Parts: sequence; C-alpha cells; structure tokens
Amino acid sequence: MVRKPATRPEAQGKIAAGLPEKGETSSRSKAALSLAKALSHPSRVRILTEMNTPTRRMSPVQFADRHGEHLGTVAYHFRILRQAGCIKVVEETCGEEEPNTSMSP
Repeated sequence: MVRKPATRPEAQGKIAAGLPEKGETSSRSKAALSLAKALSHPSRVRILTEMNTPTRRMSPVQFADRHGEHLGTVAYHFRILRQAGCIKVVEETCGEEEPNTSMSP
C-alpha cells in the first residue's frame, strides 16, 4: 500500500522552504540561543535583577564593589549580557582614576 502525503505537493515545497537546511540555524534561533546563554549563569541573573530596581543604572565596578566579586569576572558577565542585548551602555565617564561605564537594561 502506497501512502499519500498529507498535504498537496505544491504545499509541501512551501513548508520545506520555511525550514532551515540541516546544520543551519535561523537568526531567531541564534538570538534565542544567545539569550539562553546569557541567562544561564546565576551572576548574570543577579546583575539583571539588581538593575531591575529604581536605580537601574550600574557599572561593573559598582556591582563588583557591592558584592565583593572580582572586577574582571563582573566585567565579563556585563559584556555577555550586552552582547545578548539584555543591557546597553548609557553613559561613559573618564575620571581621574579610570574610565567608568554605566549600563541599563
């Protein structure tokens, strides 16, 4: 017994055209993967949670000072969140000591 396709042959081409080829990922899938990666670390979730307060703006230096973490580690987490589009740079200041970057969700 030969099985007939569930859809018309012309419709099958349209359905297949909307799917990425094997090994490819769509831009939406890449964005979802990037967001999932950004939210997969507890420190990044804590950064976003703390930014979701009335203060909202925070620099990696401020976060590191408040939580007693190394600045390099915190700066790395801020960079991953920025690349995923979770936060953005809103202000950069150059003081006498060192440059400071404030970010906002």
